[in-house]
Amino acid sequence: MRFTVITGIHNGNLCHLRQAVDSVLSQSLGDFRWILCDDGSHPPVREFLEEAARLDSRIFLLHNLRNRGLAYSLNRCIQYAQTSILVRQDGDDLSCPGRFARLVPFMEQHPEYALVSSNISLFDESGVWGKMRYPEKPQRTDFLFTIPFMHGAVGFRREALLSHGGYRVSRRTRRCEDLELFMRLYAKGEMGYTIQEELYAYREDLAAQQRRRYRYRIEEAAVRLEGFARLGLLPKGLLYAAKPLAVGLIPQKLLQRMKDQYYGRRE
Repeated sequence: MRFTVITGIHNGNLCHLRQAVDSVLSQSLGDFRWILCDDGSHPPVREFLEEAARLDSRIFLLHNLRNRGLAYSLNRCIQYAQTSILVRQDGDDLSCPGRFARLVPFMEQHPEYALVSSNISLFDESGVWGKMRYPEKPQRTDFLFTIPFMHGAVGFRREALLSHGGYRVSRRTRRCEDLELFMRLYAKGEMGYTIQEELYAYREDLAAQQRRRYRYRIEEAAVRLEGFARLGLLPKGLLYAAKPLAVGLIPQKLLQRMKDQYYGRRE
């Protein structure tokens, strides 16, 4: 096999999960193994994953006896992987047609990058409503303003993840394990790249935003502060670390309108 797709699944919408699975299995570059970790899901989701694994031999299914979190689940996937290139995929998002055919050869040709991502499309039940563009060659200072990579869209070097400890499994990083990992990799001297094409579609709707509790924003601020210290971005980063706290005070409907206007107004 040429590369490995890694995914952690905990419950979720079955229809969304089916769409995600279809988007991966229909990719034109199909020489991969897909390691799915069922993170203590309810029977309908677990049974769907087991059926998918029976129908496609590329799927290798792991089970956590109880919900352990995405970081723990992805670390299990990484340990079972046997290829140097790992490609992320989330259970409610979509890999756009040709994503793997664009991402994997680029990573093979550019070993200097430990992580490679892409721009993304934003969609909900009504269809695509916007786009997110990221810096082509993110630098340390880009972490001040935003997370310069979309977690589900990233491809990793397995060796880089293993040498730097993989995902951190802790209560504080449970909702921002990606940000913590990205900043830690950069602090260790690794670099990333963003392909300037929309290769991944991220499901973003009002209901998803409302599920984010304010205490998770407090935890994100703490992770940002720790990461900024590692990256040598203090004291300048103090103000930026408070960004998730400030955003969390904005009413959700107003925040959605702001996002619509910034990323591309809905039709």
